[in-house]
Amino acid sequence: MKQQVLTDNQIDNCLMKRLHYIFFSLIVLLTGCEKNEPIVFKKEDAALQLWFGTTNQVLDSVSFNFSYMTSDTDSVVFNARILGKPLDHDIEFELSPEGDADLVYFALPKFIIKAGEVEVKYPIYFEKPDNYQEFKTAEGVILFKLKPSPMFKEGNKEMSALKISLKNSLAKPDNWDSALFPYSSLNTYFGAYSNRKFEFMIETLGVSYFNVFLSTNAAQNTDPKAISSIFANYYASICRTTLAEYNATHTNPMIDEDTQIPVTF
Repeated sequence: MKQQVLTDNQIDNCLMKRLHYIFFSLIVLLTGCEKNEPIVFKKEDAALQLWFGTTNQVLDSVSFNFSYMTSDTDSVVFNARILGKPLDHDIEFELSPEGDADLVYFALPKFIIKAGEVEVKYPIYFEKPDNYQEFKTAEGVILFKLKPSPMFKEGNKEMSALKISLKNSLAKPDNWDSALFPYSSLNTYFGAYSNRKFEFMIETLGVSYFNVFLSTNAAQNTDPKAISSIFANYYASICRTTLAEYNATHTNPMIDEDTQIPVTF
C-alpha cells in the first residue's frame, strides 16, 4: 500500500479540525464542572431532625411504662441532628408537647447544640407521683414537636416529632422479642415472655427496663439504659438462682397466672 502524501492545505485543515475539537471539549468539560459543583447549605437553611433509636436505626415512636419505674423519676433519650453545615456558635432549641401532656408530669432540660456539633442526645424526664392512676386501662400518647425558631426549619416530616406511648400496667417490653442493631432482644437471655416472669425479674433485679448491647465491650456503649451481653447473662443467672430458691421453699413452683405455665429462665 502506498503512503498518502498530504498537501500543506490538507495539513492546515486537519490541524484546524483538531483545534476546534479540543476547544469544544474544553467548553463541555468546564460546563460539566459548573453543574457538578458541591451543594453548600447556608446556615439560614439549617433544619433539625428528631428521632429515637440510634444513628443508623431510626424509631418513629417508643413506649414509656410508669409501672416499671423503680424511682420517682425516669427518662427517655432522643437524638437530634442538624441538616446542613455545623454552626459556628451554640444554638438552643425547644420542644412543644401535645396530646396527653396535661396528664403527665414531665421535665425538659435545656437543649443546646454546641458550635461544631451536628448530632446530640438528650433525655426527656418523667415523674411518677404517689398513687398515680393514669393510663392503667388505656394507653395515652404525648407528642413532642420542635418549637418554631428563626434558626431551624422543620426537617423530614417523618423525623420532625417525638411520639411516646404512655402505659401504666405490666406489659411486654418493646425489645423483648426483637431489637434494633446494635442491641439484642431480651428473649435471647430470658426466654419466652410472661407477665409473672417479668414481674419476678423486676422484683429480683430491681430494674424494669434495659437494653442489651451486642458488644461485650462496655466502653463502646453510650446508652445509659443498656448493659453488655455478659451482664445480661449475669442477670439471667441471678433470676435462675432466685427462682430455684423460691420453688424450693414453696409447695408449688412459680407459674404464670395467665398461661398456667411454670416460670423458667
